[in-house]
Parts: sequence; structure tokens; C-alpha cells
Amino acid sequence: MGNGIVRVKQLILLVGDLICMYLALVTALMARYHTLDLSGYWQTHRLSFGILFALWLIVLFINNVYDIRRAKNTILFFQNISLTFLTNFFLGLAFFYFIPAFRITPKTNLILVVILALLLVSFWRALFNWLLGPSLLKRSILFLGYHPRLEELVTLFGNDPQIGYRVAAIVDPVHDQIPPNVRTAVECFSDPLRIRAVVDIKDVHLVVISPSFARSPELEKELYELLFWRIEMADLASFYEAITGRVDTSMLSESWFLQNLRESRKQYYDAARTVFDLVAAVLLGIAFIAMFPFVALAVLLESGRPLFIKQARMGYNNRVFTIYKLRTMYAQNPDGMAERGAPQFAQANDRRITRVGRWLRRFRIDELPQVWNVLRRDMNIIGPRPERPEFVEQLQERVPFYSIRHLLRPGITGWAQVNYRYGATLEESLVKLEYDLFYMKNRSLLIDAVVMLKTIHIIVKAMGR
Repeated sequence: MGNGIVRVKQLILLVGDLICMYLALVTALMARYHTLDLSGYWQTHRLSFGILFALWLIVLFINNVYDIRRAKNTILFFQNISLTFLTNFFLGLAFFYFIPAFRITPKTNLILVVILALLLVSFWRALFNWLLGPSLLKRSILFLGYHPRLEELVTLFGNDPQIGYRVAAIVDPVHDQIPPNVRTAVECFSDPLRIRAVVDIKDVHLVVISPSFARSPELEKELYELLFWRIEMADLASFYEAITGRVDTSMLSESWFLQNLRESRKQYYDAARTVFDLVAAVLLGIAFIAMFPFVALAVLLESGRPLFIKQARMGYNNRVFTIYKLRTMYAQNPDGMAERGAPQFAQANDRRITRVGRWLRRFRIDELPQVWNVLRRDMNIIGPRPERPEFVEQLQERVPFYSIRHLLRPGITGWAQVNYRYGATLEESLVKLEYDLFYMKNRSLLIDAVVMLKTIHIIVKAMGR
């Protein structure tokens, strides 16, 4: 259910990419040495190129080549693959130069492998996107009861069929609440006691039940009979969460928090994360110290002092702490702040941002002083982004349980930051809250690894704001 289909498709793509890389290596060796007997050459190359291929797969992931929603036969998609393999070529050069223990410097072989791997992977991806992407493991969904989130899901599955879902029908006695565009796109039924008939006619694999769907003894019996049909059933909140990576706040209750945010279950994970945060903070701190003289000179030459700004942020257990950042806006106050009066969200193309500051933001360099906050344990490397107390007060008026996000230490980067644009309004901050709640519920070393890789993608592509 949910992301399971996406994970299977990603695994198939990864295995296919790896096979293409090894085929490229075998073909390159045969072409280079003009022989079919590769036993000696294979022994020399298999370990080094095996490690290199693992690094290449990571680069492919960082560049969103495994994002199923982008898996379409478009020029942009194949441009991304080509640029990724260009990056892989330079990574290969560095790999063999800095690790001479392999005792080979396969310049010609590396060029051949990169070219052949690019051609084979591109062909494999084109074949997958054309034949398998939209149809492989595709499942039909029946929604019981309309909910505003259904319009988003219907649009998503229609625009991106490669995700693997098709909305077969909606059953809701109250047709008036279903928007006309949804009724046009999806067949709707009004009799909830004909669910089995709809499931049979529409070849439904999954029944998703909205929280607003009114139940009755007759309806419960109808759903009970579906158990013998081997039809999978899920509630809309869980399904929406698995598909979007967000938790819909409109479907939450106190019981949801009690069931999903029991922190005692994460003690070993939190201990491992503390070690990771401290080690990463030290390494990032060393990198920041190395680049600081150049960054400081650029800031001073363009806009003078101060170099740093300090802001109050709401953190762990609703404790206010001071966050440190490089100044990226023109100073309007002696403390370096760019505001006169009430705090303001930064906007797209904000005129307050300096030219140097815009580059610092793109590469997230302005956030590096916060490694000091990590060492002080005010923050983690990964977690919900801390907001200013003034914004928290406004957000709590809109969503009473907003402060639940403060059960975790905030982070320099996080699930919301890598999956959603910069929150420039209160409404966008509430969407980011939905991502934060998903992370709080599902956080693990695997999700943290995904966040780190996506953060690297944002930095390399200069996509920060």
C-alpha cells in the first residue's frame, strides 16, 4: 500500500542500472583488449569498478534519477541522466587518482565504461518508461466518501500514472460535495451498499475509506465481505501519508499523536543520531573555518558589517534559543537584521538580499554557523526547521497542536526542506508542518540518509533560498 509500489519500481530501476553498468564494463574490456577471455582483466577491474558503480548509483539518486514522478521520456529527463554520467566520469577520475591501491589508472577504460553505461542506462530507462512505468504493478482504487484531499490525489495520479495508481471510482451518498472537475474525471456512485458490485465491475484492488464516510451495520457487513475477496483496505489518512510524504492535519486527533509519537520507541535511534550529529558538526565546522576568510571578505566588501546575525528561534520542548547565521540581507538595524518592525518571511527575489547573500543562500553556506548550535545540542543536523517565536504564536492560533513539532530538536536541514519550497507565508509553513509530522512519525536512519542525499542535491544544484 502507498509507497510500496514506488519502492518496488525504484528497486527494479536500480538493479537495471547496475546490470547496465556491468555490461558496459564487460563490453569496454572486450573492445579495449580485443578478446573474449576476460578472466585476468576481470580480476583486475571488478573490485575497483564495483565500488565506483556503487558511488555512481548514489550520484544518480542525488540527481533525482530514481524519482518515479520524473520517470518520463522527456528531453529534460535524459539531459539529467547525461549530466549525471558526466559527473560520474569526473568522480571516476578522482576515485582512481586518490586511491592508487587498486594499481590501475584506467583512463581509456573509464571513458569507454562511462559512454557505454550512459547509452545502456538511457536505453533501459526509455524502455522502462515506455513499457513498464505506467502499467507495472498498477492498482485500481475505490474511494469511499469524498474528502478535499481526493482532488489532489486524482490530479496526481492522472498527471503521473507511473506512480502506479488509477482512481476507479468514488462512492459517496452526497454527490453535491464532490467538485464538478472530480466528477468529470472519475465515475461516482451514490449507493454505499453496492460497494462489492463496484469493486467487481471496476476491478478494484484497494479500497480507501475517508474519515467522513458514515458507517452503518449494513455497510460494515459489505466491507466485511470484501475480506474474502482479498481486497486491501486502508484509511485515507494513512494512504495520503504514504503517497505524499505528508500528514494531513485536517484528519488528525489527539489519539493520532498518542499512537504515533511515543518517543520511547526511538531511544536507540536517537542515541545513534546524537553521535552522527556531533561528528557531522565537527566536520562541517572544519569546512566552514576553511572557507570563512573568503566568505567574510566577500560580505564585508559588498555590505560591510556585521558578518553574522543572531535570531531567537523556538526549539526543543518549546525552549527559545539563539540561532547563528551569516548575514545575507542588507542590515537595517545595528544587530544586522533586515527588518524594521515586525518579523517578516523572506520572499522569492527578496530585494533585501545582497548579491553575495544570494549565493550564500543558494549553496546553504549561510546556515553553516549553526553547527555551533548542534554542538551545544540546541539543534540536530536533521529535524524540523526552527521558526521564530513570533511566527510560532501565529501558527499555533491556526493549528492548536503546532507546538507538537517541538518534541524533536530542530535541524539545519529536514524532510520538509528537501520536499517543499521555502515557506514564505503562514499557509506554506502549515504545509511544512505536515512534512514535519511525517518525519516525526517515520524518522529512521534510512529517511535521514534520504534527507542528506537530497540536501546534497540542493547544494550542488544551488537551489537554496
